[in-house]
Amino acid sequence: MTETSLATAGLVQVIDDDLSIQASLATLLEAAGYRVAVYGATAELPAITPRDCPACILLDMEMPGLNGLEFYRQLAGHADLPPVIFLTAHGDVPASVSAIKSGAFDFLLKPANPQHLLQVIARALEFDRERIASRAIDDSIRRRIDSLSLRERQVVGLVAGGRLNKQIARELGITIATVKVHRGRAMTKLEVDSVTQLVRIADRFGLTTPHVANASGQTMGADEAADTAGDDDGEDSSD
Repeated sequence: MTETSLATAGLVQVIDDDLSIQASLATLLEAAGYRVAVYGATAELPAITPRDCPACILLDMEMPGLNGLEFYRQLAGHADLPPVIFLTAHGDVPASVSAIKSGAFDFLLKPANPQHLLQVIARALEFDRERIASRAIDDSIRRRIDSLSLRERQVVGLVAGGRLNKQIARELGITIATVKVHRGRAMTKLEVDSVTQLVRIADRFGLTTPHVANASGQTMGADEAADTAGDDDGEDSSD
């Protein structure tokens, strides 16, 4: 298998102080087509950094020094932490519940059934692959947002807040025609085809200027705000 194929399949990081377990897991995983990195202690794991290829960690629950659960709790809030699958030789129910509640991907007893272990690893890597793809999309959108001018950001925020073009024009001291120009440029830069998509991005990435209330006194959602923003497109653009 080529390096590219291995990278696509994913990286499995094994942390276990038992040499026989290290060897058997490495053999199984390499035969399944994964890249494998083996460590004898949690302290040996390289620093967690952003990555392009999917990864997961097989982590022994009980090890000398900092045990697996304590180690995981220290890293649980890290945005780039790969999915963690705990392995333990002890049927410790409280520990397993604690691990899952802390966000671990799964908890398996040693010796894990090879086929079942490979299935869990495949799910963990697919989860990480989707997360990486989602993050790449978010990063792309953030770069597009950064390309907006101050006025374009203001208009987007007010559109997402449910303002009509005439209200935005009045609030910013510009003409309705100018509002439409800024909105159109923002949509082009953000690569969206509708006001609904524009509003959803604004809501998700914190661009929205506080929502206005609708006739019933309820806060508008993204679809309502988009509908409202489009209601006055036929207005006279002279100001």
